[in-house]
Amino acid sequence: MADAKTEKQKVKEITDKLEEGLKELFESGKYKNYLSTMSKFHNYSVNNTLLIALQRPDASLVAGYQAWQKNFNRHVNKGEKGIRILAPAPYKIKEERDKLDPVTGEVMLDKDGMPQTEEVEVKIPAFRAVSVFDVSQTDGEPLPELEAKELLSTVEGYEDFIKAVTNVAPAPIGFEDIPGDSKGYFNIEENRIAVQEGMSESQTLKTMVHETAHSMLHNKEVNKEDILAPAKDRNTKEIEAESIAFTVCRHFGIDTSEYSFSYIAGWSSGRDMKELKSSLDTIRRTASELITGIEEQLRELQRDREIMQEQSQEFILAVSNTERSHFDIVSVRGMEGTELMNSLLAMKDADRENVEAYLESRGAWVTHLGDDRSEEVEEFHVDYIYDTDTHAITDVKYAMEMDRKANEPIRDSDVVLKIMYGENDGYEIDKITNMTREQAIDLAYKLAALDGNEWDGNIQDFMEENGAEYVPIIVKDGRNSGMPEFFDIAVDLKAEEVTLEEELSGMEYASSIIHRLEHGKGVFSPDERNLIVNYGYKLDDYEKTKELAEVLAYRIENEPANAALTVIDAQAEIDALPDGMIGLSEMHGYGYTWEEMLPLTKETALELFDRDLAVYQLHKDGSETLIDDKEQITGHDGIFGIEKSDWENERELRSMQAELAESGANKEAQLLYGSSDKYGIYQLKDNPELRDFHFAGTESLKRRGIIEDNLDAIKPENYNLVYVGELSELSKDFIRLQTQGDKLEALYEKFNIDHPADYKGHSLSVSDIVVLHENGKNSAHFVDSVGFTMLPDFLREMEGIKEQEADKAEKGLTDEEKQFLETDNAPLIAKNFLAWDEIEDLGYRFFEDGYIDKFKPVEKALFGDGLVSDNTIHDIARRMQGGEDIREELAKALIGGHERVIEADENDGVAVLFGSDAVTVTFGNAEKQISYEEMGTAFLGLMESEYKKIEQARAAEEQEEEIEGNATSGHNVQKLETEQTSMEQSEPEQIQAGQSEAQKSYPAVYGHTLSYAMEHGEVDKYRDSRNLDRECREAIEGTIRQNFDGMHLKDDIVKPLAEQYGSERMAFVLASTIQQESWDGRFSVDNKAWASEFYIPENIVHGIDMNRELIVSSHPAVLDGFIDMFRSEVLEKEKELSIGQEEITSGHDVQKLETEQSEPEQTQAEQTETEKSEPQTEQDEPEKSTVTLELEDMEDGDEIIDLGDEKDQVLAEMKQSLEGRKDTSGHDVQKLDAKPEKMAETELAFQIADRFISIQETEGGYDYSIMGADYKEIDGGVYDNPDVSIREALNNIVEDLKENPFDNGAGGNISDKDELIPIDYDGLMEKVEAADSIDSQAHGNVVENFKARTNELFHEISEMNPAEIEETVKCHVQAQLDEHGIDAEIVDVAVVGSRCRGLEREGSDLDVAVELSTNEREDVLFDTFNEDGLHIGGVKVDINPITAQRTGSLETYLPQVEDYLEGVREAREKEPVSIFNIRMNDEERWFKNTSGLDAEGLCKAYAECGKPFVEMGKYGERIEAADHAFIEQGDRLNFSIEFNEETDQITIFDGENFAYKGLRETLFPKQAEPEVTLTVAECGEFHTMGEFYENIPTVEEAVAIWKQIPPERMNGIPAIGINIHTPGTEAFEDVEADILSGNRIDLDILEFIPDIKDSPQAMEVIAELVAKLPEMEIDGNMGEELEAKVWEKRMPGLTPAEQLAVEIDRFTYDYDAAFYHDNSQSMTENVSELADALKQRDTHDIALWLAEIAADGTEPEERKRAVELLEKLAEYKPLAKIEEMEEQNYNMVDNVLNNGAGEKAGKEENKKEQERPAAKASLKARLAEKKALVSGQGKDHEAQENIKNNQREM
Repeated sequence: MADAKTEKQKVKEITDKLEEGLKELFESGKYKNYLSTMSKFHNYSVNNTLLIALQRPDASLVAGYQAWQKNFNRHVNKGEKGIRILAPAPYKIKEERDKLDPVTGEVMLDKDGMPQTEEVEVKIPAFRAVSVFDVSQTDGEPLPELEAKELLSTVEGYEDFIKAVTNVAPAPIGFEDIPGDSKGYFNIEENRIAVQEGMSESQTLKTMVHETAHSMLHNKEVNKEDILAPAKDRNTKEIEAESIAFTVCRHFGIDTSEYSFSYIAGWSSGRDMKELKSSLDTIRRTASELITGIEEQLRELQRDREIMQEQSQEFILAVSNTERSHFDIVSVRGMEGTELMNSLLAMKDADRENVEAYLESRGAWVTHLGDDRSEEVEEFHVDYIYDTDTHAITDVKYAMEMDRKANEPIRDSDVVLKIMYGENDGYEIDKITNMTREQAIDLAYKLAALDGNEWDGNIQDFMEENGAEYVPIIVKDGRNSGMPEFFDIAVDLKAEEVTLEEELSGMEYASSIIHRLEHGKGVFSPDERNLIVNYGYKLDDYEKTKELAEVLAYRIENEPANAALTVIDAQAEIDALPDGMIGLSEMHGYGYTWEEMLPLTKETALELFDRDLAVYQLHKDGSETLIDDKEQITGHDGIFGIEKSDWENERELRSMQAELAESGANKEAQLLYGSSDKYGIYQLKDNPELRDFHFAGTESLKRRGIIEDNLDAIKPENYNLVYVGELSELSKDFIRLQTQGDKLEALYEKFNIDHPADYKGHSLSVSDIVVLHENGKNSAHFVDSVGFTMLPDFLREMEGIKEQEADKAEKGLTDEEKQFLETDNAPLIAKNFLAWDEIEDLGYRFFEDGYIDKFKPVEKALFGDGLVSDNTIHDIARRMQGGEDIREELAKALIGGHERVIEADENDGVAVLFGSDAVTVTFGNAEKQISYEEMGTAFLGLMESEYKKIEQARAAEEQEEEIEGNATSGHNVQKLETEQTSMEQSEPEQIQAGQSEAQKSYPAVYGHTLSYAMEHGEVDKYRDSRNLDRECREAIEGTIRQNFDGMHLKDDIVKPLAEQYGSERMAFVLASTIQQESWDGRFSVDNKAWASEFYIPENIVHGIDMNRELIVSSHPAVLDGFIDMFRSEVLEKEKELSIGQEEITSGHDVQKLETEQSEPEQTQAEQTETEKSEPQTEQDEPEKSTVTLELEDMEDGDEIIDLGDEKDQVLAEMKQSLEGRKDTSGHDVQKLDAKPEKMAETELAFQIADRFISIQETEGGYDYSIMGADYKEIDGGVYDNPDVSIREALNNIVEDLKENPFDNGAGGNISDKDELIPIDYDGLMEKVEAADSIDSQAHGNVVENFKARTNELFHEISEMNPAEIEETVKCHVQAQLDEHGIDAEIVDVAVVGSRCRGLEREGSDLDVAVELSTNEREDVLFDTFNEDGLHIGGVKVDINPITAQRTGSLETYLPQVEDYLEGVREAREKEPVSIFNIRMNDEERWFKNTSGLDAEGLCKAYAECGKPFVEMGKYGERIEAADHAFIEQGDRLNFSIEFNEETDQITIFDGENFAYKGLRETLFPKQAEPEVTLTVAECGEFHTMGEFYENIPTVEEAVAIWKQIPPERMNGIPAIGINIHTPGTEAFEDVEADILSGNRIDLDILEFIPDIKDSPQAMEVIAELVAKLPEMEIDGNMGEELEAKVWEKRMPGLTPAEQLAVEIDRFTYDYDAAFYHDNSQSMTENVSELADALKQRDTHDIALWLAEIAADGTEPEERKRAVELLEKLAEYKPLAKIEEMEEQNYNMVDNVLNNGAGEKAGKEENKKEQERPAAKASLKARLAEKKALVSGQGKDHEAQENIKNNQREM
């Protein structure tokens, strides 16, 4: 009793705490606020509660529309659907009734005895439907609530508590997903408890106890005996249940007060807690009962666990022979694993006869489970195996663990040790995991040194004694036996030797490395394994082989793209060896180990010896012998070698020769003119214009009108030569090649099945061409759909035949061709084979005395395309100097052999063929031959000419140096040209001495437009010049790209381009670029002014500005610097040279130099101009004037001085001065300086950090100014110390700025590390002047006015105006600045470009300028801002950053933009304009038309596109609305169009007489409907391969044909396609595409073929195809319309549920498409869900929705369809009767109106209950069953026990 009292006391204490906690809650202001609010909610009747639950099961608090606003300051959300309930609406009527006595209540009678009547007002009850809304449908002020915070804690022993509560509860407990916020419920009718799944452990346990209390106290079946007990209301029930839950949980240490207090308070009717107080006894009693039951269950669970642990330990033992042919499987209990093994080890022979009996004798409980004789043996996990043959015992789990470890990949830190016991004793390979390699080597030597007497051979004991943790990974005849072997260290115990992996041969250690890396995982492919082994064998370098394998393994796993590069590099090292049949490993094993020798086989040694390479015999003693003759090779049976250096030189030579041989021209020459029989394969170029030719046969090309019958449209210029091979090689692979057809068929087979390894083209296919060269004759063969077709014209265009030569002879020769025959072409040809540095080097070797004897040949020097060695050149030069004629030999050596071709160049049209005896040169119809002796003469002439020029230049330099060192004349002359004696030389000597390299002439720049060229017959000149212009532009772009390091352009990059293309062409291209991009402020004002001086006419062709193709696309800022370099380094130098004379600084007048020549005088300037206008060739260049000859001897610093009449006197004085005499002439002669004095600096400009500084010399010192980034002056002054230089003054000013920053901010961001950057003084002053000219007010107005005009003219993009776009771009730029960590501040943003003035075209970008304050480069910022590709409304945004330092601010930049756009506008205004109006339905609209279309064209375009005129595709932007008030009708109206919608007529009137012109039918004839058919191809990729069917009318036929294609002969993936043919058009104009390929239907392709996607007939066919093949996978989005068609076509084959689901889906879509899109992923998914609901009879919601539409629908058709669907729904499954619902567990706090499970939930739970497997009985129950059976108890008792325990488990 004491214990029970103690338990009661504990429960009472807990309930007392519950009361105290509730009192505190009731006294809080929160509770008062809650009660005040709840009092405003109406209490609804049971019927209305039922209606609310039916329409919105999750409703919690409901009120009317006005009530929410008035009482709760909340409003109903827009679009919410009300909950319809019934509201009282009584009305009164008056009726006659019997009058009753008010006292007796009886009917009163009148005097006649008749009942008296009276008129009484009667209230008739009635109801009307009103709408209310749940709190979840409203928004506004939050409602106060007593929130029951969900419990989140965990519970120790949670699983046991769950089982205990489940066993105690009188009703079964299940877990499910409960709709709404309910935590659980007790279903009275079904007597079951449901708990919300997925809650926390504490919340779950509390809810289980809560619902268990409901089932114990509030179950009708439980309480039906107590008839007199009063019925409890809902509040009392909930308070009792939650109080019990709190008490029980608190007893077991689970605190639920945060949840329980609020929950109980919410259900209490007031703060007096009458429900709680009246139920305290019940609460305490029930809680005690539950606590006692739970504790008993917990104790029982603990006892079961202990029994299980004691008796459930079971081992499965297999007793078997070694072969496993006889075995017994037994279960052993009552023994530990160690005890079992020891027992088995202790068995004697007699015990082994019956192992089971033996183990039972040792106390085990043994059960026989099966043996090899059993018909069915259950699968068992064996723990131990006892081998009856060997008596060995295997611990299977331990063995499995060791197997797992043994098969793990080897780590880098592991050391693999191989232990060999002897020849026949086997081996094992162990993985040591805790030792370094060095420690493992010591261990291996220790193991090898063990004496057999010192140990018993137990490796495990040895390893453990030495502290090694190891795992045997491979054991012979054991674990992993047969796996590839590998090791780091090997120990041979018998031989007592230790071997390391690197001591193996190359192939062996390579294999070991591979097997180590692949152990436990696959890494390499077979090819990669072979590569590593071959690498080890060929190079025999252990470390490099290991590195290769490890790097390759890493990259295969982590960097797949780089793995291929590793393979390529390794293979390249192998291929670099001279002989692929032998490796360094074999040479080292042979005994020769010198690392500078490479091994050779006998065959390779003979080959290299024949190539005059030094080859050696290698001997086993490590020595070698140089081979002098072949007998030494054939007679030696060992290995040969070649030194590495010799082989590297040979490889380099072969590489050059191979590169030469691979050139296209050389290959084609060998094919067409070679001495051996060859074949060539030509394939079409990858050009979009040739796509109709690709893989098309001649018949197909003819049918489509692409070629004629003569096949002349198949031209060589459309093909590339992709392969050349020997016909003799072909005969090796094909035995029978009798005819040309046999050879062609053999080639087709070879190049489709087994093409050569070096072949890079595609498999030989239709449209390829095969050229055969047999017996000196060529033939071309087109690979046709069937066989081959001869192409005679193809060869005529390639090589020229006799008929063409005859035609040429008939035509005669032109003047140019005649002049060509008279011209010596040999020097020009020779220049093709020698670079100028080669000519210079060869000149010394052939013409300088003593050079050959003085200098040895350069080892690596090679000359000409023949790559002639310097040894050969020395030999030829020595023989020439000895008098031998070496011209032919020299020419052939430098040219590099015959059978070569130089194709005709676009510029000169000369083609050259090098034959075996002579060189053939052709130009047009003219042809001539040049002997190799003549070619040799030309080569020698080039060498001698270059050698003499060098010698003359060297002599002139020496002479000038002598004059400069000795000159003392009194005249102010900087440099004398020559001594007087040199002036008196003869004229030929002067020409030779003064002759410099001939000035290069350039093709003239064609300065006219294409239209002009066509009118004047100069198209060829235009085209040639244009090609050079484009080449020049590309060369400039490439030069800038290669020589710009991100900050600076390299020096000396402009002159080579000027020498190549001429300064005139470069200037033309650069000036054209600036003129086209003149709006860009990144080009300097100076360069723009320079460019504007060039006349570049507007070159418009078909609306395209051809000048834009010459725009240099380099970054404008970098290009601007390049132009500066070009102007200063090229143009200024040329200008200086062209002037030809300068003023004398001493005061002499500069006059024209007098010459002594007899020819007319001509100044250099005039001559230069003449040379420009009439370029001359080298052959016919006229003699130069003496003036020119004298000028050519001058250097850049020389000056020309006219001494006039005093010339002789001055020269005499100079001579006297040179001889050391005194000056007697009276002239003030100064000493000559070697170099001119540097001009004094008077003005400078620099940039430092964010400041600009200018300084200039004044009378009293220096005037300086300091400007900011906006070029506005901040500070300035005078530096009044004229004694220092201008640079010293500047440095002092800057140091002052760094040390003492001025108060006015003049110092800016200047720091000590900043340096001065020189800039152009004049350029800075221009920018300062521009900035000063704008006052502060004007500054703001520039940007403001620009943006204001943009707002007026801008066409919005996605409803965004310019300000919104600028803000968007600003955010984007700021994000990019933050992401890249760029220090910059955004100053302002402005929309610029064509769109800011409404001048955009279709596809125009949106240009936005962003001004920033930063020191970053503009090009870097541009790349940063545009790398992500910002788009607004589908329009690409180009963000152009500008800074004050470079381009300037927006204030200076926007006026330039305005000027550019004004030019664009003016150009647009010059376009042809017409004014027209449209009249329709008494309305009139006026338009301005710049599209170029006339009235008829406009009407046709309108009819074709079906859109308003201003939206007509490519014409829309050229047609804009016009205000007719501003147009003078008589002058401007060009035509008028009138539409008559009733008659569908169009009438066009012209501008003068408005004459009638026609009807719509004549203007737009109706086109025939297109024909849609299907195709089936056996090979979808190439329809010509395999069967191909077309013009199939139906999908059914196409699918049948497709399914009948035999899979065993398929050449590709079968396909079904769509073909659209328009009647009246050719077949090649058909639109065709494969839709089905393999098992996939490609809908993505329709996005790229609008002709199919926009065709209703085609889409109908595709829908039928998809419907016919539902098993196909779909690529792409089907789309709503197509998906609906597919389901429509599938309807006949659907089940009744699916058919009804489709109808409901379509009705839902038609009724409310927006709702459908919001709640459905796709029609397919929606139909599937509806069909499932129909099959599961879950149609209540559907029926309710349809009934509502049928009753209240606004459209009659909708109501009719809803009724029809309801009828079909009823026929499919009758609607269930809605029965009266009993109120169940109403839980307001859980925010759910009705906590009952409902009919659906109940059915689902019943279904789950039926499907749930029977619970397994507890151990105690099973033991009780066993005991009952032994004692002979009956089946009734067994059944009762099973039922009882199964219920407890559940």
